[in-house]
Amino acid sequence: EEVAEVLDVPVGTVRSRLSRGRDALRRLMGVVPDRHAEIIMADPAALRRAAQRFPARAANGDRYGATAQYPARGTAKPARAAGTF
Repeated sequence: EEVAEVLDVPVGTVRSRLSRGRDALRRLMGVVPDRHAEIIMADPAALRRAAQRFPARAANGDRYGATAQYPARGTAKPARAAGTF
């Protein structure tokens, strides 16, 4: 509400823009390596290019092997000893 008041826009507009921003960040986190995130955020078209470059990762939300580290429930393999990756 404070942001809406400061910007002199309806509260619904602020909520909508925040929602869109969170959605964009979720998509970005699933497709783009961390080192490229700032570039992508500065150029929205770059996110589309990244999704085209990594289509499988973009489709399943895999963040560079994240799904391999966190398998679906009930499919986990036995834990490894520390430091044996």
